[in-house]
Amino acid sequence: MTTSGQTKPQNQATSPGLVLPEIIAKADSLHAAPGVVGQVLALTAEPDFPMDRLVRLVRMDPAITAHVLKMCNSPYYGLRHKVASLDHAIAVLGVNALVDVVLSSGLLQVFGDRPQQGYLLKKGQLWRHSVACGLIAQKLSDRFKAFNASIIFTAALLHDVGKLIMNQFVSQSFYEIESLVEEQHYSQVEAERKVLGIDHAALGGIIVEKWAFPEEIISAIAYHHQPMSAPGSKTIVMLVALSNMLALAVEYGMDIAQENCDSTIAEIIEDLNMDNTTPESLFRQAADWLRLASDLFNVLM
Repeated sequence: MTTSGQTKPQNQATSPGLVLPEIIAKADSLHAAPGVVGQVLALTAEPDFPMDRLVRLVRMDPAITAHVLKMCNSPYYGLRHKVASLDHAIAVLGVNALVDVVLSSGLLQVFGDRPQQGYLLKKGQLWRHSVACGLIAQKLSDRFKAFNASIIFTAALLHDVGKLIMNQFVSQSFYEIESLVEEQHYSQVEAERKVLGIDHAALGGIIVEKWAFPEEIISAIAYHHQPMSAPGSKTIVMLVALSNMLALAVEYGMDIAQENCDSTIAEIIEDLNMDNTTPESLFRQAADWLRLASDLFNVLM
């Protein structure tokens, strides 16, 4: 968990029973996702929703609208002509791609670009990983047409939102958590639960529940390290867990040793009935997807 030359945050002794209420209270103060995000999710859950309602919703937030147009004009989408309006964006990108652009634009405001020192993440690194996870989930969701693609994308994009709050408390208990990870071979989430009484995944579920997000998103975030323990249908949870593991495996700058899942990539592939797919083939695909999106990361930062 440590890196060469890394200055460790100061450690403070903690007691899970004492610190947990403080963590929950801190989560209440997290800047909520823009109202447009929740409304877009609700709208896209309706079958055959009218496009003009989507445009009207997005226009309610000028900052998101401007960012959407900036993203649409990035080389990632390879458009031959400049996109100057939301109507034009729908016409050239299609509804699903536009919705994902809108959601990522809105949620950027939540993450900001602050470093997460408790997790040894530099400025913008958590958001970069989150976008990578969302893009991989976006591609994987093409194989699961029966499920709402925007729900899958949003859950993947927000899977680590709990780290925004947990960072402070992980920093305060850095040495204690590090000792469990390094010496007793705990995973990061197990160490967080042991020391602080909750892990970033469970806290993330609490946060998006407070935002009144759909149950599928709440469950996918809360159980993305334990997809087999999730209640109800596990497909979306498994897709988010798989996207997270793939993003960690192929992206630079994140320590995969810090994370774990109660299922392997091979097991999730089997559970999702992804025939003729191997972990190695998914690694190659995920690396290709993120390489093609390299310019998009610059726009989103």
